[in-house]
Amino acid sequence: MFRRKPSKEAAGEAEPLTVFPGQQSFWTGGVFRLLGSGIRYYKLAFFSVKVYELALFAEDSTCAASLQNLKAQGFFRDLSDQTCCAALSAGSFKKMLVYHMLRSVTRAQFVDRLLEDLRPRLQKTGDEGLLPPFISYFNDKSFEAGTQFLMLWTEEGVLEGGVFPARQQDFVHVQPTLRLPSQNLCKAIFDIYLEPDTPVPDARQQWIASVRRAVGVQ
Repeated sequence: MFRRKPSKEAAGEAEPLTVFPGQQSFWTGGVFRLLGSGIRYYKLAFFSVKVYELALFAEDSTCAASLQNLKAQGFFRDLSDQTCCAALSAGSFKKMLVYHMLRSVTRAQFVDRLLEDLRPRLQKTGDEGLLPPFISYFNDKSFEAGTQFLMLWTEEGVLEGGVFPARQQDFVHVQPTLRLPSQNLCKAIFDIYLEPDTPVPDARQQWIASVRRAVGVQ
């Protein structure tokens, strides 16, 4: 369970920020390190509201080595924001997106917004046919405040994950209920947040800083 800072709660809303641990273990791999987190806003009616906080974790034992390997291959011709984010996408290591719902939203609100971000990316690669099996996963899911949604991108290009209740504390002894083998689907989902038009700009800046530290530049 990813804890929140103590605060008063409104009905259907959990007040940020989430206290994501610096290190976390999941159902696969070794220890994962937190690269940073930030808040996603939705425009509901006439207001922008905090809907979830998104964190990116990377497997600690392989992330730094993979980034250093990319550096040795000349990948980092510069250390621009875009290059650092491209390295996170290209690096051969396990990476996990963790969504912590700060507000209750309907399944349609969550899925429709995800589709809005994801569909054009899959259209570019000719992989729009991957959408139905991915979206059907959410048919019986709900997204109340406190719900946790995890998506893992494996080195083999498999998307694994699951939706977990707020009370869930153990992510080691769980089985992912979402599993779709597609490198392009994994990349498209993560690129929603890694590209310059990211809906979580504060998180992206933290991830960029983590890459620069990993390759020896502060």
